[in-house]
Amino acid sequence: MRRRWPATPPAAEEYVRAAGPRLLQFARRLTLHEADAEDLVQDSLVKVLVQWRRVSAADDPDRYVRRLIVNTFLSGRRPARARTLTSDAAVERRLGSSPPPDEAVQARVVLEGLLGVLDARSRAVLVLRYLEDQPDEVVADVVGISTGNVRVVAHRALARLRPLLTADEPVG
Repeated sequence: MRRRWPATPPAAEEYVRAAGPRLLQFARRLTLHEADAEDLVQDSLVKVLVQWRRVSAADDPDRYVRRLIVNTFLSGRRPARARTLTSDAAVERRLGSSPPPDEAVQARVVLEGLLGVLDARSRAVLVLRYLEDQPDEVVADVVGISTGNVRVVAHRALARLRPLLTADEPVG
């Protein structure tokens, strides 16, 4: 006997359409690879559709879905190319031939490029904290660590990145 899946609620479809682009941008920052980001978001949005009652009941559905994405990312079930970018290649790829005009934007681009040298959890913390502008409490909830540990992980990750920056590059 074939199992019939229930129809997807219109609210779930609307959420997926609206949230898809911002979640894809978040996943790109985590994976540093377009195809991996697309796979990560697609896998997570399938879970959203299946678990729509739980997602819609959450205080903040985006936070819930970001946690799905981060958990999948941290689980290590992703292609190795997302973990093998060197900082020079990542920075070159991000900056290209026309650097961003604003120093703050340039600092963000450099940070995104350097993220490839970090472990997955450190990358997730920095992306959420600095690129997604989330407070430490949200970062802690999404990554599944304590608020104090968010600060420790961020501090250690930034300390690891500092030697990779040249003196003339701004630090956001």
